[in-house]
Amino acid sequence: MVTINGGSFIMGNNNAPLKDETEHTVTVNSILFNKYEVTQGQWQVIMGNNQSNNKGCNTCPVENVSWEDVMKFIKKINVLGNKKFRLPTEAEWEYVARFGGKDEIDKAGGPEEFIKATAWYFANSDKKTHPVGQLKPNAAGIFDLFGNVSEWCSDWYSPDYFKSEPQKNPEGPSLGKEKVVRGGSYIEFMADRFRPSLRNKLSPTTKSKSVGFRMVMDVD
Repeated sequence: MVTINGGSFIMGNNNAPLKDETEHTVTVNSILFNKYEVTQGQWQVIMGNNQSNNKGCNTCPVENVSWEDVMKFIKKINVLGNKKFRLPTEAEWEYVARFGGKDEIDKAGGPEEFIKATAWYFANSDKKTHPVGQLKPNAAGIFDLFGNVSEWCSDWYSPDYFKSEPQKNPEGPSLGKEKVVRGGSYIEFMADRFRPSLRNKLSPTTKSKSVGFRMVMDVD
């Protein structure tokens, strides 16, 4: 895991087509953030099965797992290792995804070249996931944030997220029907599907061949 120092940032994007990305200032605490997406091999060790669509690749990200499945995985691994792993909040996810900012993108040669260098997406993925950590990490040292698989977050989705959330360490509404999913995936075209602020959502019982997860831990 990579230590991510906490801080404040502008979350959201006022130029987005939907108003659920309204810009606002958020502060997050320091966290430990998975360098890689959780793999099929790791899932197999803990859960004793592999329900991924792209089987036969232990180092590829696990997918086709619902949010509820992920909660069972995290509960098991925490009992086995006496740890306190959890899913990132969407604020934490976006904070890490924005590391490096415009300078990082400009250094790569622009948004398109940055995505080519850091993400498995429609144009380079051959319609399948790939072993984690093969492309370049972002400025925080985190791999596959924008491609390979999209990632479950802990929050319930709300279109009015920005109106009611506290400024510090927001965790989303207490109840809802859908959980937040962040990041592009191997089946996505480029366009705006890879912007850090993009908010997707799925029922917590939904399984998708393009959705996996990574874990975080609070810094003591």
